[in-house]
Amino acid sequence: MPKRAAVLYTYDLQPITVVGLSNFLWDMLHRGDMVQLVVPEPFKFEAPDPTQQMRLVRIRAEHFRFRGHDSMMLFTEDEEYALALQAAFLPGQHGEVQRRERRAFINGFLTALDAL
Repeated sequence: MPKRAAVLYTYDLQPITVVGLSNFLWDMLHRGDMVQLVVPEPFKFEAPDPTQQMRLVRIRAEHFRFRGHDSMMLFTEDEEYALALQAAFLPGQHGEVQRRERRAFINGFLTALDAL
């Protein structure tokens, strides 16, 4: 499912993270609805506590028009939980991220070969 990457801000305009949202969620925000993302919990080798509430990040969008271009900014009050979301990458960052991942794989592979 394709995702749209967008910067998530605090209400005092501090960027928190970049989130990847499905088109469905993006459309909900565009209509003025609030979207909630579940913060993934770290894996544990024990039974989950049924009394523990899920951590949620509530996101709202604000629309604005600048130089004839309509835009939407995403905001949350759940700043601490938002930091625990898995960050997405903006479109211009994908190439550099892929280059770094390839370089790290090659370096690890060559290190493993040297150890043989």
